[in-house]
Amino acid sequence: MDDITKAQMHEYANIAGISDYPEDEKFEHFTAYCIISSHYTDDFEVEPQVVGGGNDLNVDSYAIKINGIIVRGLCITKRFPTRSGFGSL
Repeated sequence: MDDITKAQMHEYANIAGISDYPEDEKFEHFTAYCIISSHYTDDFEVEPQVVGGGNDLNVDSYAIKINGIIVRGLCITKRFPTRSGFGSL
């Protein structure tokens, strides 16, 4: 990892209160924050969006945004009407 990205990751880790996490988990949280915040400008918690473990070569994080709100899991989608008002998810 280059020095600039590493410095930004450590700054984020200090602000997010995860400075004691292992480097790979800090990186997963940092990248999740960077990507999700570029598509969602309201405040959100990163922790629930991170689903991977370190060095596992799988999906590290994801977010589902429905009608402008980040939701966790598809069972909660029944509470959100569609934008058109018709149908369900």
